[in-house]
Amino acid sequence: MKKLKSLFLTIFTLLMVSCNFFTSLTEEPSNMIEISSLTLNKSNIELSVGNMEYISVLVKPNGVQKDINLLWSYDKSIIECDSSSSWGFTFKAIKEGQTTLRCSYNGFEASCLITVSGYSDNYEATTEPYIYSNTSILQTGPGISEKVFVSLYGGDASDIDGYSWTVDNSSVVSIQPTGQYCVITAKEAGYARIKVSHNKATYPYYIGVYVFEDNTSVGYITTSNNIVTMNKADGEQNISVSLVNGKDTSSDSQFKWEIIKEKDSSVPIGIAWNGNNAIITPKESGSCTIRITHPDAPYPLDILCRVITIVKNVYIQPDNTVVTLSGENTQTVKSTLENLESENINIDGFSYVLDDYNVAEIVSIIGDEVTLKGKANGSCKLIISHESAEYPREVLVIVNGQLTDAIDASCYITTSQNYVRTKVGSAETVLKISLKGGEEGDEKDFTWNVKSTSKDGSNRDVISLSTTNGTAIHSRAAALTYAYGEAYINPICEGTAVISVSHPKIHYPTEILIKVLSETAILEEPLYFIGDGLVRVLNGASTEYTVQLKGTGKNDSDDNEIKWECDNSNIKVSSNANIAEITAPPKGTGNTISYLTISHNKADADKKVMILTADTEEELANMKALYSDKLYFNIEVGEEAYCTTNSVGFDSDYNFASAIWTVKDSSICSIEKDSINPLSCKITGKKAGATRVSVSITDNENKTYSCDYEITVYPSGTVQTEPEVYFTTSQNVINLSSVGKSSNVNVSAINLPYSEYSNITWESEDENIAKVIGNGINATVTAMNEGETVINVSHEDSQNTLKIYVRVGSEYVIPEAKPIVHISSPDVITLLKDDSPQRLDAILVNYEEVDKRGFHFSIDNESIATISSQSENGIAYIKPVGSGQAQITIRHPMSSIDKKVLVVVGNSAEELAGFVYLTTNTNVVALGEGTTKSISVSVKNAKDAVIEGYTWTSNNLNVVDITSSGANALLKGNGIGTAIVTVTNKECKYPLSIIVQVVDPILASQNPHIQLSSSVITVPVSSTYTSVTADLVGGTEEDFSQFLWKVNDSSICAVYGQNEVGKIRALSEGQTYVTVTHPKATYPAQLLVVCDKIEESECHISVPSSIISMKPNAAAQTITASLINGKETDKYSFSWSLDVYDVIDFQYSANVCTITPLQTGSATITISHPKAAYDQQVIVNVQEYSSFNFPQTNVTLSEGTTSFLTMQVPTTSVSTYVEYSVDNPNICSISGTKNVAQLTGVGAGTTTVRAKLIASSSGVEQASAEMLVYVKEAETSTTYITSSSTIYTVNKGKSQTLSATLTGNGVTNADQYNLKWTTSDSDVISITGINSDGTVSGQSIYITAKNPGEALITCSHEKAASDLQFYVVVPGSAEKVITFNKTYMTLIKGSSGTSLKANIENAESSNDYNELEWTVHSVGTSEVCRVMGSGQNVTIYPINVGEAEVMAQLPNSSSVAKCTVVVEAGKSFVLESSNISVQPFGTRKVKYTVSPANANLTWTMDQMNDVFTYTDLGCDENGVGYVQIEGIKEGTGNLYCVTDGNAKGNLSIKVAWNYEFSLTGKTTFSISPAETAEVGFKVNPTYADITVNSTSDAFNYSIVNNGDGTGKILITPTAETRNNITINVMATNPNNYDEVVGSKNITANFVYKTVTPKVFIVNKTGNFSYFQNNILYIGDGETVTLGVDVAEKNVDWTLKNIDITKIESVSNNTKATVSGSSTQFKIINSQDVTTQKYYIPEFYEPYAVYGGQTLNLDEFYVAKNDVGLFDTEAKYYIAYKGSISNGSSYQTGLPCGEWGDNYTYIGRRRNSSKDGTWMNIEDYEKVVWYYRPATGKIEQWNGDTAYSAKPATQLKNQPATKKVVEDKSIVSSIMTDKIVFYISHNNKEQRVEIPVYTVTRNCYCTQN
Repeated sequence: MKKLKSLFLTIFTLLMVSCNFFTSLTEEPSNMIEISSLTLNKSNIELSVGNMEYISVLVKPNGVQKDINLLWSYDKSIIECDSSSSWGFTFKAIKEGQTTLRCSYNGFEASCLITVSGYSDNYEATTEPYIYSNTSILQTGPGISEKVFVSLYGGDASDIDGYSWTVDNSSVVSIQPTGQYCVITAKEAGYARIKVSHNKATYPYYIGVYVFEDNTSVGYITTSNNIVTMNKADGEQNISVSLVNGKDTSSDSQFKWEIIKEKDSSVPIGIAWNGNNAIITPKESGSCTIRITHPDAPYPLDILCRVITIVKNVYIQPDNTVVTLSGENTQTVKSTLENLESENINIDGFSYVLDDYNVAEIVSIIGDEVTLKGKANGSCKLIISHESAEYPREVLVIVNGQLTDAIDASCYITTSQNYVRTKVGSAETVLKISLKGGEEGDEKDFTWNVKSTSKDGSNRDVISLSTTNGTAIHSRAAALTYAYGEAYINPICEGTAVISVSHPKIHYPTEILIKVLSETAILEEPLYFIGDGLVRVLNGASTEYTVQLKGTGKNDSDDNEIKWECDNSNIKVSSNANIAEITAPPKGTGNTISYLTISHNKADADKKVMILTADTEEELANMKALYSDKLYFNIEVGEEAYCTTNSVGFDSDYNFASAIWTVKDSSICSIEKDSINPLSCKITGKKAGATRVSVSITDNENKTYSCDYEITVYPSGTVQTEPEVYFTTSQNVINLSSVGKSSNVNVSAINLPYSEYSNITWESEDENIAKVIGNGINATVTAMNEGETVINVSHEDSQNTLKIYVRVGSEYVIPEAKPIVHISSPDVITLLKDDSPQRLDAILVNYEEVDKRGFHFSIDNESIATISSQSENGIAYIKPVGSGQAQITIRHPMSSIDKKVLVVVGNSAEELAGFVYLTTNTNVVALGEGTTKSISVSVKNAKDAVIEGYTWTSNNLNVVDITSSGANALLKGNGIGTAIVTVTNKECKYPLSIIVQVVDPILASQNPHIQLSSSVITVPVSSTYTSVTADLVGGTEEDFSQFLWKVNDSSICAVYGQNEVGKIRALSEGQTYVTVTHPKATYPAQLLVVCDKIEESECHISVPSSIISMKPNAAAQTITASLINGKETDKYSFSWSLDVYDVIDFQYSANVCTITPLQTGSATITISHPKAAYDQQVIVNVQEYSSFNFPQTNVTLSEGTTSFLTMQVPTTSVSTYVEYSVDNPNICSISGTKNVAQLTGVGAGTTTVRAKLIASSSGVEQASAEMLVYVKEAETSTTYITSSSTIYTVNKGKSQTLSATLTGNGVTNADQYNLKWTTSDSDVISITGINSDGTVSGQSIYITAKNPGEALITCSHEKAASDLQFYVVVPGSAEKVITFNKTYMTLIKGSSGTSLKANIENAESSNDYNELEWTVHSVGTSEVCRVMGSGQNVTIYPINVGEAEVMAQLPNSSSVAKCTVVVEAGKSFVLESSNISVQPFGTRKVKYTVSPANANLTWTMDQMNDVFTYTDLGCDENGVGYVQIEGIKEGTGNLYCVTDGNAKGNLSIKVAWNYEFSLTGKTTFSISPAETAEVGFKVNPTYADITVNSTSDAFNYSIVNNGDGTGKILITPTAETRNNITINVMATNPNNYDEVVGSKNITANFVYKTVTPKVFIVNKTGNFSYFQNNILYIGDGETVTLGVDVAEKNVDWTLKNIDITKIESVSNNTKATVSGSSTQFKIINSQDVTTQKYYIPEFYEPYAVYGGQTLNLDEFYVAKNDVGLFDTEAKYYIAYKGSISNGSSYQTGLPCGEWGDNYTYIGRRRNSSKDGTWMNIEDYEKVVWYYRPATGKIEQWNGDTAYSAKPATQLKNQPATKKVVEDKSIVSSIMTDKIVFYISHNNKEQRVEIPVYTVTRNCYCTQN
């Protein structure tokens, strides 16, 4: 099957490509523009046929979108579009179906699913017009003319001129077309085909014309299928032909079939034939002609064959595509299959799957309905599939308000370190947090999330964080517990990081902002820069720029540490402290934009200055840019700041409204563009972190300019740089009793200097309520109008804006209260005595809780009715007992007001209509204190209008007072509260109660709520709407436009809102809620809508007369239509149509139509109305005669003579014929046709002849006439006129000679020539040579037939006793009309059938009956009946149940007789089950099959105590139906059914809970915490609640309820358990006070078999130790803290026996424990191995003062000036061995002084190229010029010390410092130790070994 599907998809794809099935609107060019993303603003769209929609496209980067050409693809048969824009796509739905709209460009693609379903209100469905006619084959003879007409289906009168008539063989026939009519005249024998086309019709219509010399002998081929239309997707079709007037030797095997294809087209069909039958197979769309020939037929038969493709896009249409599940509420999704007939839909073919059963569950599935229930907050998808739909549909399910996700709001995380400021290289920081409400063990569940933002924009981490998760310590406070945790932070690189600490027990995380400064920064109160943000300078010139470094911690020397750096090397910056000289590039460089960065190690942020340079002043002035003097902001969470941007180079009138503000991370701060200054933006801190805010604008040249701001948001209260300034007051609330009153108020400005008091701002939020005038810390507030407002007190240095609340009016403030909770239900229910119990529903209005149980029903008179059953959910069944009235009281603990329901029980429906009661449409009234409202009541079922007898009372006049006037009353709100208004009337037994709630109008305006005119309404299923009115209590009329009306179940009723009025229409039987919301109302209002069964409309169309007769020359006449039971305004909805347009002129407006006769004929006017089930037709007959009569009242003739009389026959749409009779056939005889009667005198005397006008199809007499006939005796001597023949048949166009002779005494030859001939039918025949007086004289005349019809020609002579009449028939007028003796018959399947007789009017002989062709057309695919026999009488034999039409037709006649045959099944009634069980308050459907399907069913119940009720849901046309049983309470009974055919059925019913509960699968198991166990369950009732309980909290669970009584419980461990635990699963019945259905236990144990140790570094004192591949590499001199954990979650384990073993003796690594942690230990390397060298920051070298050459350092030595005889100065000194100049000569051993600092001959100079040199100690100290070695003492001759001994000394010539080297290269890395420890878990110990490598470097262990 998969292969077949794949093959089908491949072929389908190829076909679609080849046929261009999907349209692509744009070709992708080769030079594509690079983009980063492409998205559509919608992923799915639903719309109706005729509607238009727009979908927008977003391309990034935005600047290129205008330059790209998007590629769109879609199904052009579903939508049509305009895709000319690069920004979006406009399309219109043209056909129902689905298509995917795809948009693509350069490798990016986005798509949107478009579903077209239904039709828009203003959509006019257009049907493709086509031509049709009653004539498809015309058989005639030469010279005969026939008039045929065609019609255009879907056309109108204006289309008459659009017809075109052509003939393919003009030698056979000629045509004279006039609009839709054409006169066809046969010329000679042959065959011709007439083609009729119309400019609005796609296909032409063909008429085949056979012209025969002899109609009785020429053979021809005929068929009943001249045009065959086939659907490509359908199967084969059979057609047959027959040979008429064939020869005796003719055979069906001689038929030949061939296909004649149209030009340049392929053959759309395949054909296989056998004799006169053929099978046609559709292959592809198109048309062709099938030509059939036979050797015995001179002419072929052509059949037009069309193959069309009907695409049925069957798809699933859910009633909701987004479902919100709140709390315990369930919601039902109903799906339908679009484009599939209902009888072909398998309702059980739907399947439903959720993609996440942890979020929601499927409660029940009933065919096309699925009910969902939420489990956990979140979202998932419901995937709906069906076997007949190609694609599934997805429904978004949003779940909220779930208790499983509820979090205790009193738990939260707190810390005193919301903000930490550190720098790169600083020691680690310890963060400490605490969990209020935590318990022991909770510290392990802290989650630390770090989000880093490095200053350089890289992805590096700003900090590293490690944590031990802390330990649990209990507070001494008895009521609170805490869990403590800590984390260690090490700064890594410059930037900001936000640590978000969360815990499963808390809802809101705590955020900590870490700011890491550069390594050289100073960690003290930061400084900040002040200075201009823009410098403009001409190329080649210089300018001076000054910046100020500010801050309380600034020192005088800090300016010297300011650093200046420009990003453009061509710009030179020469700085001195806080002043810099900026030199632009050389002239000619052109325009440049650069940035100068000013920094300081104490500054919190760098200063960034824009530099603009240009060659000329004009160019510089025109350079455009955006800049700001302050590009960074530090604010706290909740604080605001304003980014103010400046512009240069733009025209003064430039409109900056198009400026776009964006924020990189909207979770850190929000932005709000200033409406007055678009280049200014307000930023508000939302959470700690760093982000960037940008503003950009695009000019008219499409160039974009931008400015960026760096924003840092600190946790609230963490940054305090100066004493905090804030306001406070003791006057937070001011009450002003009336308008005009004033009050003084003062505030305290803490830490604000007195000099700033004048800058304090006082503002009123609503000056219409109160105005304020401020003066420093004092102000005066004046009342303007009643109401409330706020005074805001502020100062730019203040940390807060002080709010003072002002109330004008009563000083008493009523606390905000929810709308009153009350019970709503029908006010009156009417019942018939001995009826089954009726359901009564009650709901709580304005109650928001999910659980609304607690209803209780009671009745005051059980002799009238009893409450047979009731539910706490608000359902009760009321059983009528006796006639009369009773009252039901409904109570609920959440409503302080009871609800009264009147119960009226009658003995009959007529009696019930006589009970009178009070009612109103305003059961609950809300009005403001001091305001009034009018209400009214009415009396139902009263005989006359009840005007008097009303009394109105209030139970609390302090709340509401009443001024009544009959049925109307004016309510006045006296005080805030609730009262009951009671209305009585003397005609009514029971009073009516109305709830009145009086509210504070000011408070109501601040807290408006919705009040509906009714909370429960009952509406019948119909096309009309019922109105419900909503009121916004506390609102104004302007608020009415914002009401939103929504129905919960759109399959039951439809609702649309018109402001405060909701229009509700019932669609199907059932109940649902309509929810009304308003943006100003906190709570919605609900309306229960009860939709009753469908009732047929009582509206129908009436006209004064359905048949109108007019003479051709009559004046215009008007027809007025009326809609009975309709409204006055319904007259504008009538529609009028006409079948033919040449008989009458037709003008109409609204319900009036004017008709004017045009010519003789008949036309039918059709009148329709949307409210009427049936159309009304008016037949208009334009005729000369309005009644049926003989032409005269009496006639006289002589014996033996014949007279012809033209009958007066009116024109009707009914086919008729005339029957003649005579009272005394011995006196005269009469016969004739419909139009002419032939009267012959037989014997002398007087008699009466009669005529009857009979309907051809039914045989019913339409009219009758009579005439008196007097026959005289023939006189022997009488002269009379004779002829050999007086009846002639003359074909049209032919001529005939008529002759007569005058016979008798005294007749001369001259008399013969004086015979006079006349005719009154000159339109049928013409007489040659006729005179102006209409006579011709002579013995003979020459006549020519003009038109089909009948004509009388009279021959007379003055000598003749009587005239002689000739009767001429022109063929074509006497059509053979076939009728049946029955037009409808009903047969029972299996009977022997019944007879049917045909009658042929104008039959020529009995042979006509032998030629009758009998056919049967069944409705559907099954054969319903069969014709047995042939000829005039046949038998109709029933085959299958159904309906068929039996027809008879002559081969050469268009007249068809029809008889409808209905075959019914035998009478039976079968229930699919004889006994069922149903639960109380549950329902169950039982299928039944009844025959016949329209049988009347009578149901009766046999039960005790009303345990159930039933509803017959009806059956379909096949007799398959359902009866629904609804359980009321436990018990048994029987339901009986009997049909009107006495078929019976019995259903035994048991109403019981039938509790059942069991667990399936393993109920004892052991799993690890990483696994999930699944335990199934079965439960009855299916809606039982499943709960899971256990004394252990070591697991979580979820319940997947399939809704059919099965489901599963998923158990997920959260921790290990040492022993088995018991989990209890219980099922309870929510509809029976949570009665326990069953309880079962599960035994479980959660434990890991093995664990995976995990070792990691917690912290370290140096920078080189690391842990990798389970090996510890420890740096020399470092101490490393190792942590141990296990990879598995929720494991119960301990760390034991930690030890370290030396591998190498050189190791000095030791182990130490960590205080307070049982899972950590330290490894200590006590020796930090380092190497020292001399570091020379500034290098100096010796040189010869005279000569300048650099001297060799190795040539210096220590010389001795010893004691001489005359030398008293003994010493050691430094000298140079080499020969150098002393200024006059070269000399060796020149001295440098005792300490090398005598520079007379040898100098010291700087060599900066060698700055930073490192030298080994021995190399440095062996250079005597650097380092003088130790010298001994020198003694004088007498032993005295001449020069004391000197130690080795570093000289000043080359300053150098001994330092530890910074070389981080590894000197050695050897394995020195091995760490061993044990993991104790599940009574087992697991050994872990970790090798330790000691890694030695020459630098310090803390070296960066």
